[in-house]
Amino acid sequence: MKYLIYIFILTVVFFLNTVKCLASSPIAIYNCNLNIKAYQDQHLGTYADDLSAFIQVLESANLSYDTITYLTNPDNTPNYTNYKVIILPLLVDISSEDVVTLQNYLNNGGHILVFNNGGTLSKTATGILNILNLQIVNQCTPNKSFELSLDQANDNNAFNFSVGSNFNLVNINGNTTKILGSFNVLDQNNQLTKDPAIVISNKSAFMAWCLGLQGDITNNSKLLSLTLQNISPGITQEASTVISFADFQTINQELAYLEKRTLETIT
Repeated sequence: MKYLIYIFILTVVFFLNTVKCLASSPIAIYNCNLNIKAYQDQHLGTYADDLSAFIQVLESANLSYDTITYLTNPDNTPNYTNYKVIILPLLVDISSEDVVTLQNYLNNGGHILVFNNGGTLSKTATGILNILNLQIVNQCTPNKSFELSLDQANDNNAFNFSVGSNFNLVNINGNTTKILGSFNVLDQNNQLTKDPAIVISNKSAFMAWCLGLQGDITNNSKLLSLTLQNISPGITQEASTVISFADFQTINQELAYLEKRTLETIT
């Protein structure tokens, strides 16, 4: 009898975890075909491989995510209302309709996180940065190693980047924009310059380097989590509570095993 009670308790626990597994993540990666084509046309790299490298940073930070390929469903209903943050990785192009949709999403409490891998932005993609009060000026590739420091009181953390790493030089417009982190780079005259690395604006963010392709994966995962927390407090805890598909499969296997042992005990 005790064994049957034990089996029952375990089954309930696994059932609850299974339900939890099926929950949607609060983070979505917007992976639209228009951007994929533009990325490939500009010969910036293999989009699928570069996106996979970025996703490894997400997973290293223990953050679950959903991938969406459109923002509006065929019946014109929104496909983004369940998400607190929409990530635009490797951004070079986006439709004008999507820009309007994302602006509405922000107006209704959503947040976006934007990355660019040095590609030339289309006019509409530039519109996304305009929402964030930003303008990409150039791509910088220092000939020496450099570091990223957090512009926070009493925070002495520095994150190193190796020689050959590159990042976007940006101009910032608007008084509500906050610089969360800066690149500290020695120029040709060995003078230290500070360039924005993580910019927070309109409850959204721009990270000026391409995570997964530049920088260390451990440091990148820490900086990604920090940035997400700044634009949507509590999201890293919420995203990390969702069980992965691999765990879901394990749960199903355990349930099948428990069912078998229960039947053996009864008979």
